[in-house]
Amino acid sequence: CAVKVEPIWVSSLTLSAESVELKIGESTSLSCTVSPDNATTKTIEWEVDNPDIVSLTDNGNGTITVNTLAVGEATITVKATDGSNVTATCAVKVEPIWVSSLTLSAESVELKMGVSTSLSCTVSPDNATTKDIEWEVDNPDIVSLTDNGNGTITVNTLAVGEATITVKATDGSNVTATCAVKVEPIWVSSLTLSAEQLEMNVGDSEVITYTILPANATNKSVAWSSSDPAVASITTNADGSVTVNALAIGEATITTRTLDGSNLAASCVVKVIPTLVKTLTLSAEQLEMNVGDSEVITYTVLPEDAADKSVAWSSNDSAVASITTNADGSVTVNALAIGEATITARTIDGSNLAASCVVKVGSAGVGDFDAAEIEITTTAEGIVVKGAPADCIIDVYTAAGVLVYHGYDSLIPIRNHGIYFVFVAGVKAKVVL
Repeated sequence: CAVKVEPIWVSSLTLSAESVELKIGESTSLSCTVSPDNATTKTIEWEVDNPDIVSLTDNGNGTITVNTLAVGEATITVKATDGSNVTATCAVKVEPIWVSSLTLSAESVELKMGVSTSLSCTVSPDNATTKDIEWEVDNPDIVSLTDNGNGTITVNTLAVGEATITVKATDGSNVTATCAVKVEPIWVSSLTLSAEQLEMNVGDSEVITYTILPANATNKSVAWSSSDPAVASITTNADGSVTVNALAIGEATITTRTLDGSNLAASCVVKVIPTLVKTLTLSAEQLEMNVGDSEVITYTVLPEDAADKSVAWSSNDSAVASITTNADGSVTVNALAIGEATITARTIDGSNLAASCVVKVGSAGVGDFDAAEIEITTTAEGIVVKGAPADCIIDVYTAAGVLVYHGYDSLIPIRNHGIYFVFVAGVKAKVVL
């Protein structure tokens, strides 16, 4: 009798889980139960369709360890090896470890203009699958960002104002954190002028500059003003300095004020005075005259725009040479007696300049003349002139230069005693009665 003994085939394989969800980095065990329990061959084989996502470690006894390798999905299949072709599967889904929070080193920062600072971000949890972050600023005109890597940036101030810096996780968790940045100006702490007081002549111009501290102040601009523009007007220059124009005699205060909100001010008192005479010269420095002569001395002052060109004349010996000031400011010198006198002109505008002319006065005297036939003598009745032509005019002056006779008479009746000067036909004589 032929006997055929057949194996007991595997009828089913049952896994401990039909699907598994794991976080990246985690592992789990999976077991398989073979039915029927008395199956002839109970050995099984494991395989995975996506070995980049999970790897399998066969522990024997129908169990494996599932190791996560990357985010994604894979199917684990277990198969009976007895030829029954019975299988079972488990779907595995590997998910990332999402970022749960971002923490910045500061939630708000106040910076002075021109100052920079660093900002760092801590990603939690520490084992997050993707820890990459992105930085952005909502107002790039106020601050710029320099990514230093390793979760840090440098915040660079560009202008006064406010901005918000946002850091964002790039793993899809949409977790963010923000830092409010306020950029404040560097205020002016000191304002000084190149001059605190100026003395100017009408028509002059002077430049006043200013100095601001600290040198890195955010806004160094200033505004200029004059307390009396009719006395001293101002013109602001391209470099911020000011040109002061002296227009009229008087006093004005030139003030500059900061515009950054520090409200600092500095002033310069400008005193406008007349344009003084700088040089004074006379038309002659020396004159030789005879008694009875007259000479005009003129003067020149510079500069041409001097406010007061007037001078005062004087003679240090008016008995020798008297003076008469003319309408044009010149002076007429009258030679009255033999001797020497100094004629001086002085400015009266405050410049205290002076110029002088030395006048030497001489006399022909009786008998000291060319016309030998003319004879001048004195009597108790006066002065006698002999030998002069009949049509020759005779002039007689006192020592003080007063004309006491003008005519043709040969006997000139003079009763008062004193010194007289006689002028006739080119002859000059001094007589004493």
